[in-house]
Amino acid sequence: MKTDNTTKAIILFSLILLISIALLTASSVTAKGIYKCIKPNGEIEYTQFPSENCKDQQIKKRGGSANQNAIDKLHEDKKRAQIAADERNEQRLEQQDQEGSEQEREDYCNSVRENLEQITNSPRVFETDAQGNRTRLGEDQRQQRIQDKKDRLEEHCS
Repeated sequence: MKTDNTTKAIILFSLILLISIALLTASSVTAKGIYKCIKPNGEIEYTQFPSENCKDQQIKKRGGSANQNAIDKLHEDKKRAQIAADERNEQRLEQQDQEGSEQEREDYCNSVRENLEQITNSPRVFETDAQGNRTRLGEDQRQQRIQDKKDRLEEHCS
């Protein structure tokens, strides 16, 4: 009976040893490392697997030590990529602001033109004060308003 227990222990020990070797081998095969991928549009991406669509450079092998120059370059590339992304965002925001300003100016000019047309075509122009009282403008006041609208168009909408 002692031999049966010894045989079982040897088999169990062998089995544990085989499983350990298999796990170590499998982990070294699947652990590729870190790759820096430079895409055709210039963006930089870091992955665990090499890619066919971009130029790859292995930065660090899993389980090994990384080259200090590669690490420094990695940090520098990250900084440059962040700066480039910030600049793109800033340019996009400036363009949106400019487009918004152009639209606001155009809306303002259209409003002044419509108002000028109404004042010019109507001999009776009324004004409403803060209390809601409506009063008719005299001809001198009407002509002054027409001139003000023309001046605004010339100044802002030429």
